[in-house]
Amino acid sequence: MRLFGSNIFITIALVMLFAFSEALAQPADSLIELLQTKGAENIQYFKDEQGRGHYTLEYRLHRNPVVLLNELPDWVVKSDTVALTLMWYGSPWATLSGGNVTAATKDDRSLRRTKPSVAGGWPYKLDISIAPVVFAEFGDEFDIFRTQLALAPKINYLLPFGLSADVQWIFPIQNDFERRLGFSSRPGQVSLSYTKSFVPNHLFVASAGTFLNRQYGVSADYVIRTGRNYFGAAVNLSASYAYDERVLYREPLEYVSGGVWWMHSFPQHDLWTKVSFERFLYEDYGSRIELFRQFGNNEMGLYMTASARGFNGGVQWAMPLFPKAFYKNKYLQVRPANQFLFTYEYLRNQNDGESLMKYRQTDRSLRALHPSFIKNHLLSLLKIL
Repeated sequence: MRLFGSNIFITIALVMLFAFSEALAQPADSLIELLQTKGAENIQYFKDEQGRGHYTLEYRLHRNPVVLLNELPDWVVKSDTVALTLMWYGSPWATLSGGNVTAATKDDRSLRRTKPSVAGGWPYKLDISIAPVVFAEFGDEFDIFRTQLALAPKINYLLPFGLSADVQWIFPIQNDFERRLGFSSRPGQVSLSYTKSFVPNHLFVASAGTFLNRQYGVSADYVIRTGRNYFGAAVNLSASYAYDERVLYREPLEYVSGGVWWMHSFPQHDLWTKVSFERFLYEDYGSRIELFRQFGNNEMGLYMTASARGFNGGVQWAMPLFPKAFYKNKYLQVRPANQFLFTYEYLRNQNDGESLMKYRQTDRSLRALHPSFIKNHLLSLLKIL
């Protein structure tokens, strides 16, 4: 009996020692708390077959993750034993390790096997963002700067299997436009979306619901990244809708639009160019050329469209909103929107060049998570040699 008791005591001691050693192998809680304090969401930690630690996280408070990475201790950024994998709606896109930024979707089967799956049950929060919605036009004979301003709270919840749900409602504040555009409260983006990286550097995004430009339907994007180039294709099935006096009016869902696009990065100058060839809405065909310049978290650009109905152009601007969060707990956070989007374009009399593609944020998110963009800013901000 005494020998049996000794064996039990030794076994318990070995189990406790093993558990203690496993606890030591886990990342310090202070690092996870620091990541959360800086705005990182849905943090998970795991080790690969070589013993390297991986933190997977999402960063949705600002337009790009450089703000987060710039405020972390140097030992996290420069460490050869720690890697930060940035996720976009549950889909890995870029990894920072030892000061080097690479594509997280590279063809590394052993690494892909050890990555946690979104289907594994991520601790996603209910995310409520509040943003202004502004439409502005110039070219009117009596009013060179016409605007429509509204406030648009939006609820977002990231689900397993790459799904995300959005519910947005627009509350009007000010309107200079004609009555034909309407000015009552109405749905904004109310949709269910699916995001997935199937193979290295291939991204698929699909959504169904309503869009900001008074359209409803389904939309899908397929994007391929090769170095500093992105090649994308989009297809949409949509129709117009109106919401007036608590009644929803809609046209039959029968119009197909979409197109192909190419986007290129010049990271040394923080410049992007994008060219698209589209079948626009309202039986219109043409192309769109865009030029973007990034200033940290801000982005300013020019664009021009040429379609069967004429030429159009304007200015685009995107900036983050502060503070970082109004309220946050384990299950909920309330904050400003990721960014304030503003477009100042020429007055359109015939709906020329109107597109669903410009209301989707796929290309904006990809510009923020491009490895060359992140590395270029880390080199300048963190002085990584």
